[in-house]
Amino acid sequence: MSLVAEVMRSWFETTFDRPTYLGPSLPDMPDDVIIITLMPGGGLVMEGLIDQPAFQVAVRGAQFGEVTADVKANQIDKALLWGDYPHTFWGGRVSSCTRTGGAPSPLGSFDKGRRAMYTCSYIVRVDL
Repeated sequence: MSLVAEVMRSWFETTFDRPTYLGPSLPDMPDDVIIITLMPGGGLVMEGLIDQPAFQVAVRGAQFGEVTADVKANQIDKALLWGDYPHTFWGGRVSSCTRTGGAPSPLGSFDKGRRAMYTCSYIVRVDL
């Protein structure tokens, strides 16, 4: 696990008051968790002055907790999109954060524990 990933995990856990794990594997328990999975991003731009890492946020609710998972995923979405940028966190000076696609949406059907999961992917611009 990279230092940046651990810093992100800690920030999400503290900011959103939910147990947060690094993916891609999903823990069986507890309910009401956030899973952060690093993804390939957009690479370096501006002759190597800006990096564009990406990550996916998955929010799993409690049993029969589809509404709570949806609400928490959208709270995270708003915080990331409308954050106080530029800001130094996650190991660099983040100048912006945007989605790689649409808004948080359900990931298929409920799991075996009847828990809903909402996901959304993001890309950030980090000044090097």
